[in-house]
Amino acid sequence: MAEGATIGHTGVRVKDINGMIKLIEDLLGFHVSKKKGDGEIPSAVWFEEGLQLVHDPDFGGPEGRLHHLAILVSDRDAMAQECKRRGFSEVRPYWYALPDGLVLEFLGK
Repeated sequence: MAEGATIGHTGVRVKDINGMIKLIEDLLGFHVSKKKGDGEIPSAVWFEEGLQLVHDPDFGGPEGRLHHLAILVSDRDAMAQECKRRGFSEVRPYWYALPDGLVLEFLGK
């Protein structure tokens, strides 16, 4: 058994990596710590907060992506309102599907 093991990051396949980078920065306030690849479209990006996006423009999902990503926030209602304002589909209360198909669940801190 690995004592003290933790998750370093969670990688998620996305079709439009630049669109998702902007969305994650704008919606969640996450900060990019590293990008991989040359040119304007990175092959992968890591956020300081533990999320990795992997560019896969041919991905048809949802299988192989992941079921959902739970985010701890101080105000779940405010996040729900922001997701509704942006036109994201509500899967169930406090669960929203982003345009690329990734589902976020908002948990209170």
